[in-house]
Parts: sequence; structure tokens; C-alpha cells
Amino acid sequence: MRDSQNNTRFTNKNSTTLDEQIKFCSTKNVSQDFFTNEKTTPDKKPDELAIVFQKVEKEISKVDKKILYESFSRYTKTPEDITNFAQYLISHIKNIDPAEELLLLYFLQTTICFFTKYAKGKKCYLRILITAAIFLRPDSSREGVDDPFFDLTIKDELAKNNINHFDLGLYYERFCRNRNEDTPKIILKHVLKIAKKYKPYKPE
Repeated sequence: MRDSQNNTRFTNKNSTTLDEQIKFCSTKNVSQDFFTNEKTTPDKKPDELAIVFQKVEKEISKVDKKILYESFSRYTKTPEDITNFAQYLISHIKNIDPAEELLLLYFLQTTICFFTKYAKGKKCYLRILITAAIFLRPDSSREGVDDPFFDLTIKDELAKNNINHFDLGLYYERFCRNRNEDTPKIILKHVLKIAKKYKPYKPE
């Protein structure tokens, strides 16, 4: 059984193992599909996470769905591609704090790498980035699970000890090293700005 506490890079304050947390989430209809489902919202009372989903849906309601769901996987085939595209996304934001810019870069690298290389379907688009940003928040409706679903998903993949996980592990480690309690708000704020201002990517 995999124990998330055994890996110092991905410290988990919860006493339950990673397998137990993921199994618990699975029984509550939580899966990778949450990231890719347009209708994704927590299935219970309007807790903090559900309220965030509702607010975000209103904010992006005027964004062209073609933009939200256009896959950019073809632009992110190598680590260099991932970094270049992440930096392009960040370029849509003006006057961003340097520390927040670095944090956002690591989040984008982690998320884009995961969804284009390891997730079911191997596609990534703006709507997924928004949902991933939301899932940086702990879900208060799920007792016994301290880690946000974003972290559970990445940790589960890394726990497979795939030899090709070096880039994903590196991005995630850097992200974890720089994050703090304000990270969910910071990342979501900037990802929403990107979605609203996004212009099609034209790689050189």
C-alpha cells in the first residue's frame, strides 16, 4: 500500500494512507473526470468548494466555449514546450507579482504536464486549468481527507513510480515548495484572468 507520508516531497498531514484517501474520494464520486466534466460541481450542500464553483461559472459564462475547450496538447509535447506555453499563458496577465508569477508557472507546468502525458484522454485546455485551480482548495464536505483533490490526483500518479515521472515530480515539488495558504485564491484569480484574455497560441 502506498503511503503518502513516506515521500518527504509530498508531505501529507493526514494519518490515512494515500490509497485510503483516494478510495474514499472514489466512493464519493470523485475522479479524474471531475476535471474534464463541464458540469462538475460538488454533489452536496453548498459548502465553500461548491460556492467557488458557482462563482467561477458566472465569471466565465461570457468566455467563448471554443476558447475554453480548445485542446493545446499539440503545443505541449516536451518539457520545453510545456514551459514555453505556460509562459505564454502568463503573458496575458499584466503587472503580476514576481512571486505569484513563479508560483503560477509551477502550477501550470504541473497541471499541463499531468493532463497531456498521464491523464485519461491526454488532453488539456483552459477549462481544465480552471477546474484544477479550484481543486487546490480542501473539500470541507469530505471528512477524513485533508489533501485537496488536485494533490491527491498528482500524488496518485507519482506513486506509480513511473520512470517517466521525472518532469511531473519536479514541477510538483517546485509548486509545493512555493505554495502557502493563499495559493488557491492566487492561482484561481490568475487562471481566470488568462481565460478571459486568452488569444490563440502561435508558436514560433
